[in-house]
Amino acid sequence: MGTVNYNCPSCAAPLTFNPQRQRFCCEYCLSEFSPEKIQQIYAERE
Repeated sequence: MGTVNYNCPSCAAPLTFNPQRQRFCCEYCLSEFSPEKIQQIYAERE
């Protein structure tokens, strides 16, 4: 199983996962996304 890298839907910067908050966070525009929301966004793009 490989690693998946996600980019911020708002600004296209790389997202990092914050295990304490259980959310993907963008250090550039400060957006936060739940794992479910990121999966939904990427599924809609395909």
